[in-house]
Amino acid sequence: MTPKEKAKTLIDKFKGYSFNNFDNDATEQRTDNAKKCAIILVDEILEYIGEIATIEYHFGKSIAYWKDVKDEIKEFIN
Repeated sequence: MTPKEKAKTLIDKFKGYSFNNFDNDATEQRTDNAKKCAIILVDEILEYIGEIATIEYHFGKSIAYWKDVKDEIKEFIN
């Protein structure tokens, strides 16, 4: 799965759980909330990988992948 595909998958998963305080059907706000949740998740993954990957080269590729996913989340447009 490419970083772009993973970003969309994460955003789609979080959309069902993200609402705004005024209108539960506001798609743009739900997408924005889902993006914020997905970025929190990716930050947690990056932090975890960083803690265990100090001497493991192959985790470097994982870190780069998840950073690309985070960038795709930030750029996501419906």
